[in-house]
Amino acid sequence: MTSFDSQFFSVPQEEKKKDYLWAIAKLLAIWTPDARPKVIVTDKELALMGALDEVMAGSANILCTWHINKNVLAKCKRMFSSGEEWDEFISQWNCLISSSSVDEYERQWKKFCTSISASAERSRLSIVTWLIHKERFINAWTSKHMHFGNTSTSRVEGSHAYIKKFLQTSTGDLLTMFLEKSPFSR
Repeated sequence: MTSFDSQFFSVPQEEKKKDYLWAIAKLLAIWTPDARPKVIVTDKELALMGALDEVMAGSANILCTWHINKNVLAKCKRMFSSGEEWDEFISQWNCLISSSSVDEYERQWKKFCTSISASAERSRLSIVTWLIHKERFINAWTSKHMHFGNTSTSRVEGSHAYIKKFLQTSTGDLLTMFLEKSPFSR
């Protein structure tokens, strides 16, 4: 979905780089060079990220902060024995990801590392797996791209949920789904 509410759907056979390259090539065929998006927000789908890096090098690929925060919650919260420790950890995390400059990010990272408890130390591994991609979601880097605050895929998730509900499945081949749901197949 674009910022102008244009929607594009692809039902790939697999979620591999070659499938994403094909779908992106189809979009590139209909976009004029000046109409190509400058910012693309996705979840951390490595094959898609690789395809975008390869053929959309002029566009910034920002990672969905909602998905990142849900992952941090799922992986880290259980490691904390108290709500206060968790609240401190997530507060430090939010300060880190909202850093407005690289210098501030470095300061926040040092503060994060020195102020976390033993419980949080075990969570640091989960955080580090995200920080490999920091240029794609930390404000210090993403603010260099005009994204108008679009840092999550929530608008797309709504469309995705609607399609899955309509189809009553999230798997299967396109022909079978079409034949089952099409008013023309009855």
